[in-house]
Amino acid sequence: MQSDAPELAVVVASLCRGVQHYAPGSVCYSGPTKPADIARSVSEWRHKAAGGQYLTLALPIDALAAIRHVLEAGDVVLAVAAKRNGTTGKNWHAGLADSHVVTLAARGPGTDAWLHTVTQEEARGALAGDWNRRRYPDLDRVVRYLTGRQIGVALSVGAAAGLAHLGFLEVLERADIPIDYLCGSSMGGVVALAYGAFGSATRATAAMCRLGTEFARAKGIQFMPRAALVGERRMQQMGRDLFGECTFSELSRPIAVVAADIIAGERVVLDRGRVAEAAQATGAIPGLFPPVMSGNRVLVDGGIVSRIPVDLLTHHRCGLMLAAIARSHVPLTSDARQAEFDRMCRRLDQPLGFRAALGASWKLLGWWDSAVQAQRADVVVNIDTPVREGFNFAAGMQMADCGRAAAEARLADISAAVGRLLAPGMP
Repeated sequence: MQSDAPELAVVVASLCRGVQHYAPGSVCYSGPTKPADIARSVSEWRHKAAGGQYLTLALPIDALAAIRHVLEAGDVVLAVAAKRNGTTGKNWHAGLADSHVVTLAARGPGTDAWLHTVTQEEARGALAGDWNRRRYPDLDRVVRYLTGRQIGVALSVGAAAGLAHLGFLEVLERADIPIDYLCGSSMGGVVALAYGAFGSATRATAAMCRLGTEFARAKGIQFMPRAALVGERRMQQMGRDLFGECTFSELSRPIAVVAADIIAGERVVLDRGRVAEAAQATGAIPGLFPPVMSGNRVLVDGGIVSRIPVDLLTHHRCGLMLAAIARSHVPLTSDARQAEFDRMCRRLDQPLGFRAALGASWKLLGWWDSAVQAQRADVVVNIDTPVREGFNFAAGMQMADCGRAAAEARLADISAAVGRLLAPGMP
């Protein structure tokens, strides 16, 4: 860790206290600050320390460059700053280590990137009594980032069926499962952003379902479609209605969503700037919703390149990775299959019937790819949704019910995994 302000010593001390709570036997280095001495101490620690223990170095910012050569992949450099101006005020480099910033100011529009925030009062309280995750939530989240104990959730694609993720998050929230980091693709990304913007799964559900119903009623298909069936102005208005001018820095927790750049042929991870623009980009289903122009990029639905971005949870040092996949429940009986066959034939024979084949193919691709990508997660929750409602954005509450049912069915497994992760002394 590093800090360039002496008054932040209490914050550094409280972070060291938290590391020792979760990883007994960990040590906070307070010896000589000469680079050679520090490097020697680090080397000795790596050789002698037991598994699951951490060495915390509390150093001035100027000392970091001199010990950069001893950092390894998996180490963390944490900058502790007194002000929030988008940077720590100095140029600092983490080498191979992960890097993050902790500030003492309230979250707000001062920067477009999300930063951890810890108050001086919370830091003092953590030093005065027993460690309490619920009493010191912001400080605890930083400590769990340091010790690899954060809980991350990845949400899948799914078009309207992706609204089922709202119910899934509601159940986790009611069960007091800490959600430290969220990521998603397509509708899963939009749900993640709504959860972060409203700070509550219940409020996010109400807002998204209301907007989905309004969208379904108005239709809004252009008479002479250009980039997509739904016009750009309408999508921008929906983004403003849901998120206003909110930026990633103002979200309740760090969130990242995925989009696809069809110019460069690349996956783009969006985690800063205006939330409304990111939501439009990650959910821009080709042909249905218009692409988003961002600089020299043309961004479309993240599901093109990543159906459920579980890999982002690994990059964020999440010790427990949860994946939720929204999928249509396909009928298995011969009568049910015949009924779905007849229905699909009727839809294909209607004007703009190509939408039925496009939608069904998109859902099938989403399910198969998501199942493969989700294998990296520790717990995978499959959410069965009605087969006929994949693009019915008015069915938000019905989808949320599906998400609640799926989460409740796996809640015991999730709670047990969380308990193991947060138990002091567990690696």
